[in-house]
Amino acid sequence: MTVIRSYSPNGLIRPDPDYQLCCGLFHATTAAKFFSIVLFGICLTVSALNFALFGFDKLWISTFCMFYTIYCSVLIYGVFLERAVYLVPFLFIHGVLTIFLMFFIITLCIFGSATNGIITHHSENVHLRDLYQMNQLNPDDDTTQAIVSGIALIIVVFSFILSLYSWYAISQTYQCYKRADRTMLPGDQEGIVAENSDDESDEKPNV
Repeated sequence: MTVIRSYSPNGLIRPDPDYQLCCGLFHATTAAKFFSIVLFGICLTVSALNFALFGFDKLWISTFCMFYTIYCSVLIYGVFLERAVYLVPFLFIHGVLTIFLMFFIITLCIFGSATNGIITHHSENVHLRDLYQMNQLNPDDDTTQAIVSGIALIIVVFSFILSLYSWYAISQTYQCYKRADRTMLPGDQEGIVAENSDDESDEKPNV
């Protein structure tokens, strides 16, 4: 049987099957690396846009970008160098954000279905009405209000699902890195004693 090998700072390892995601389609560590790169890319994009549009005039935005850069850098360091303790800030902050999004979606659904808050918001919010008019939309049209509100809800729900799944993937990665019995393949690192791989056990002995 072929052994799947993946790169690790500790050598070549056999990925732990207990942390496979999406019915074994990929490993939790692979998903964690993907999400950490995506978050760092978003960080660079936000920082670049902030500098291009505002320079350093908006102190609070620059401060946010600085802390967001540190946050993403710590995550990348922990994921790629397999340091479980550096994943804790992400798990805490991202977990709080995910819970907030969940309650925001519930509140938005209840507020929109049980009250006339959406209609009132469209009629009283000056900035929202200006945004509608900039895009040549009628802010008083019921169909337009329903479509725009539905799109906004879909975006928030998608963000919640993505946030929840990324948190789950990195929490699985954290548990994987914390395990002390991660199997090392023979000969990958000096001082490591490992059992023979399945490749070797399938070989017939020479007579």
